[in-house]
Amino acid sequence: MIELLIALLLLILLASVLWPVLQKTRARAYDMSAVSTLREAAALQTIYAMDHGHFATGPGPLHALGLRLPPGVELRVLEGGPHYCMRARHRAGQFWFLISDRFGLTRVIGPAPTGCP
Repeated sequence: MIELLIALLLLILLASVLWPVLQKTRARAYDMSAVSTLREAAALQTIYAMDHGHFATGPGPLHALGLRLPPGVELRVLEGGPHYCMRARHRAGQFWFLISDRFGLTRVIGPAPTGCP
């Protein structure tokens, strides 16, 4: 009986140690989903610009080219025209991410960016 109690106690201790690691790994996976979506959107922006002479000003043309947002990912085009800038975040992720034709991919700590640097 005491052996069973000790084994149960060890399992609870192990679970309490591993739970934060699991949560952090899950948040990183959500963040990488947003990054992957941004990279795909950037590639589609290039295709759109080659066809139209300027970058898309909203996500509609990118969806028409085949962009599919994973569940929970928010994508917004902040700038279009001669340059593009987009932001994305997974609702369960930790960070916002920006991508632009001028400065590449950037992680943003803090509130949602409203424009590009």
